[in-house]
Amino acid sequence: MTRGLRAALRALLPAEDRESMVVEIEELYRNRRARTGPIRAELWALGVVGGFAMRIGSRRLVHALGRWAAEGAGATRSLRRRPGWALMVAATLGVGTGGVVTVLAVADEVLLRPVSGVADPAELVEIRLGSRESPRPTFPISQGDLEAFRELPGLAHLEARVPLEVNIAPGEGPPIRARADAVTPGWFAALGVAQVAGRLPSAGLSVEEASANLEVVVSWSLARRLSEPASSAVGRGLRVNGQDARIVGVMPQDFAGVEIPGRTDLWLPGGALPVVEPSRGADLFRSPSGVWMRMVGRLEGGATPSSVAVPANRLMVERRDAEASWAFLSLDFEIQVLPGLGLDPALRDSVGRTLALLGGAALLLLVLAAANVAGLSLTRAVSRRSRTSVQRALGAGPGRLAREVVAEHLVLGLAGGLVAVALAHTASRLLRGVSLDQSGAPLAGLSVGPDTVVVALALAVATASIAALAPSLLAALPTVARPVRGEAHSTLRLRRGLAVLQVAVSVVLLVGAGLLGRSVARLDQVDPGFDPQGILAFQLDPSRLGLDPGDAAALVEELATALGREPGVEAAGIAFPQPVWGAFFTARLQPADDPDHPGLLGAHLQVAGDLLGAMGVEVLAGRDFHPAERRGDAGAPGVVIVSADAVEALFPGRDPRSVVGSRVVAPGEEDALEIVGVVPALRRRGPRTDSPPSFIRPWGQSRFNEVASGWVRARPGAWSDLAATVNEVAARTAPDLPLFDLRSVEAQFDRLVADTRVVTGLALATSVLGLVLAALGLYGVLAWSVAARTREIGVRVALGSATDALVRRFVAQGLGLAALGLLPGVAGAIVFARLLESRLFGVGTLDPVAWSGGLALLLAVAAAASWIPARRAASVDVGRSLAAD
Repeated sequence: MTRGLRAALRALLPAEDRESMVVEIEELYRNRRARTGPIRAELWALGVVGGFAMRIGSRRLVHALGRWAAEGAGATRSLRRRPGWALMVAATLGVGTGGVVTVLAVADEVLLRPVSGVADPAELVEIRLGSRESPRPTFPISQGDLEAFRELPGLAHLEARVPLEVNIAPGEGPPIRARADAVTPGWFAALGVAQVAGRLPSAGLSVEEASANLEVVVSWSLARRLSEPASSAVGRGLRVNGQDARIVGVMPQDFAGVEIPGRTDLWLPGGALPVVEPSRGADLFRSPSGVWMRMVGRLEGGATPSSVAVPANRLMVERRDAEASWAFLSLDFEIQVLPGLGLDPALRDSVGRTLALLGGAALLLLVLAAANVAGLSLTRAVSRRSRTSVQRALGAGPGRLAREVVAEHLVLGLAGGLVAVALAHTASRLLRGVSLDQSGAPLAGLSVGPDTVVVALALAVATASIAALAPSLLAALPTVARPVRGEAHSTLRLRRGLAVLQVAVSVVLLVGAGLLGRSVARLDQVDPGFDPQGILAFQLDPSRLGLDPGDAAALVEELATALGREPGVEAAGIAFPQPVWGAFFTARLQPADDPDHPGLLGAHLQVAGDLLGAMGVEVLAGRDFHPAERRGDAGAPGVVIVSADAVEALFPGRDPRSVVGSRVVAPGEEDALEIVGVVPALRRRGPRTDSPPSFIRPWGQSRFNEVASGWVRARPGAWSDLAATVNEVAARTAPDLPLFDLRSVEAQFDRLVADTRVVTGLALATSVLGLVLAALGLYGVLAWSVAARTREIGVRVALGSATDALVRRFVAQGLGLAALGLLPGVAGAIVFARLLESRLFGVGTLDPVAWSGGLALLLAVAAAASWIPARRAASVDVGRSLAAD
């Protein structure tokens, strides 16, 4: 028998029978070795040792579980004798853990969770053509570029898609606005997704076949909307952007596209792109210009995103130099290979930074909670010294006493984890209407799943276990020979140190929240140039009806006019692009009488109806457009309304009223335009970002025909019925034109600063909770000190000390601890403020209002937390205190 097996056998066997059983087993081993040889004998010995390990291990496991169950039951009974203390510890653990768990749930929703319904999501990568200077835009590549990239090593599949917004007319019921993807033929094979009913479209990239027989695949949710059961939607006809189509397949219920949240309802073959969007042209797949917006690849052979990105960028340079590929003309372009699918790659960095800040604040709150629990645990440990002494005198060992403390904290940790789950669930419900970025990352599907529950329980138990270290050691120390009552100075110093730590962390949270709160207040003070209150915005896409620009202009003008006539509507208008948006379409104007003027680049806005009235924009000089100008009637002069900042750039030093009637020229237009009005500068990109000057044109005199935005201002008292009114008028005026994305303009404007508002709101909540915990920490230290010094206080009172002096003394002690915490807290707050600098608006990192307000609030709360135990000290009964041992 080998030495290792012999040692294992000795470790497993009980001590009283160990030697005799080892001798007997070795004798059996020698006999078997002589009969069967060494190999079989060793295998027999290994089986014997394994059998002993299983039997004895299972017995020990059952014994340990029984012992811990008994310890847990005893801990529960002990905690029931101090319910207030137990509830406070569990609540503190829940608050500290709940913040971290909420941030983890948000991160899982938008960053970590893989796209549902795809096979082996860890093997998938998203490939995009991006810019080194600007991470947001994604640029298209051509079909030839895609075919070249398919030869890259390390990729088993490489497919592409073009995201679309389409109008669907199901034949019965109102039209539907839906998200769609035009995809390459191998798209679903690359994802490992198969239809649950029907088949895939057969057209592939053939424009001719798609034109003759447009076939589509729909999501499970859209199929359920069209028919019941979902599989019966196969074979059903519908119209997509005015084109007849037939459903040939239904996707699985758990698959809704490759983005998070999954909202794709329709998949078209790539050849259908010029069918549903004729402006793309029938030869788009033979053109060197870009067509495919997003690529998805599946890795093979141990390849990594970085190992694919290097040859991909080398190939891009080769094609730019040799093929003159239009997609790669900019030297700033690069191929980016990102692991996994889900959130738009352009948003991952900004959302990651937002979550990092929230996670940092949540971790600071957890530190506060852990320090508070440790302080409360030390208080209980000292108060139990008499009981511990009696237990030691009756024979209880230090291990048993330490296990009792640890068991109590494990029970409290489980209770705190449940509190954290409840808080995270509440927070997830409150955050479901929030987006972490102005361009996306909505939290509509945020929830607390089983993984979140496990993390909450584990984190709370771990925090409680760490907090139990000091009291368990204190319980294990010999106490029989020491005074049963009294307080160890080392324990008091530790509690004071914990209180100082809590104050320091609270300073960081308060200053950070104050800076963010000041930024939001400054953002709210920014004048956008219009009144966003009481306006309902919606979107519509007349280009999907196959109308020419003239007919589209007539339709939107008719719809805006019909909405404006409704009794509950004060004014209504339609604009392209959205009046409030993070981006804009550029246009250039130049004074007609100054050919040397370099021209002014501004933001184009074409309008129908009374958009200026709907926006609440005051016309500073001149007038609004006439109906004939908005319709683009023949003979109507070309006109434009400009913003005040455009007047200053085009006609420096002139009064806005004097430029009315002046003429400007726009590139591409033969006739000059007359300035008929001047409006205030409009912050169309949100309060945080400067917007370019605005050039407003009548819809009928412009030729853009894209997704437009309608604005309807409600009369007083008519807001609740406004959405129904808008839908009713649209169904009557343009029955084939779906309206979508109905929301208040205030919400739309707030979305442009969504990340700042989310971070600020959560930071304020975290700082308030941190301040409460810090106050409880100070209160606990001073209350403990008062209780331990009851006899001393009684002596002082008996000798004539004034109660006011006692109050001042204890309040001074509390403020002294707070002052000690201010020093490291201010240093930490300076670092934290630097991390927040990119999110601040109108305030600096050393803003005096935020700093002085946060520090003053902390000192005020510290004084209040100190005053309560100080008053208790002043009201000590002299007789009882002198009788105390």
